[in-house]
Amino acid sequence: QQFPSHGCSGGWHSSRSCQGGVAKERRLCFFALGAASDVSFNAVVLSVAFLREEVGNDVLTVVGRAQFLGSACLMSLLFLLALRNPGGMVQSLTNQCRWLTLAMVYMLGLDLALLVIALTGAWRLSVGMLRAMLLLNGLATGGCQSLVGVLAGLMTKFGGQPTSASAQMSGMGFGISLPTALQLALMMTTVSVQRVAGLSYALAAVVVSFGLFALLHLRSTAELRRCEYGGVDELTGTPGLAAALHRNFGWWTLARLRHVGWQSVGLAISFAATVYTGLLTPHVPPSGLHPPPQQLPTLLLSTNNVCDFGGRFLALR
Repeated sequence: QQFPSHGCSGGWHSSRSCQGGVAKERRLCFFALGAASDVSFNAVVLSVAFLREEVGNDVLTVVGRAQFLGSACLMSLLFLLALRNPGGMVQSLTNQCRWLTLAMVYMLGLDLALLVIALTGAWRLSVGMLRAMLLLNGLATGGCQSLVGVLAGLMTKFGGQPTSASAQMSGMGFGISLPTALQLALMMTTVSVQRVAGLSYALAAVVVSFGLFALLHLRSTAELRRCEYGGVDELTGTPGLAAALHRNFGWWTLARLRHVGWQSVGLAISFAATVYTGLLTPHVPPSGLHPPPQQLPTLLLSTNNVCDFGGRFLALR
């Protein structure tokens, strides 16, 4: 079966320019998917001042347990499934795209629901309702990050798009920094915490919408259609490659763990400590008027995000 790509015809210079444009287009798509997979999660966490009024000082404990439990459990489950059946992650690519679409639709729906609650005060959120909504959001976030990672990995390794994975990671950083920047920019203004939260949810909804459009566009490309139709063998034009990957996946995973295992443990401990201290920020006794006392947890969390983003950026220089 033939899968014609978007034509790059003409002379050598025009062909090279066209290929560069296609590569840039793919990077933007994976950037949008990476941002969409992270922005709703962080928009909720950084709207702590608004949610605190709804559920009290234990708001970040509720948010953290629900979102992190959901995302961590689903990502671990998908990793174990990949270890058990390495080829299944590629062979079921069509189903993965459907699940990815469903996850982003849920995140979009959550953003819009919280937007309405924040701006209209139509009803109050109970702890149980918030926990259920955010548990599902954690599952959607973990699934979205994992499945986008599979797509980006395939395109990076086999699809002739070597910057797909890095574009996804950059997009995830953008998904963290965007609600952070909004909260910091409006913190010292007279805008109410409800309106700031509403703007944060609206911004997240826009980013997730771009992610959905990016996924639809990627599924229309020749590379992904070939991969959905015949897996890695069809994508690369190399019969037997999928079987070889299946045989060597366990060995490759263990080799990678030997290289990055201790660094990963250190990163996990650092991340756990950061999350734990972040959960305690609503209990820090405020002093003074700047920032407003109800915004102190948001300021502390935003400062952490800014320093985290800066550290990652400097490490890549």
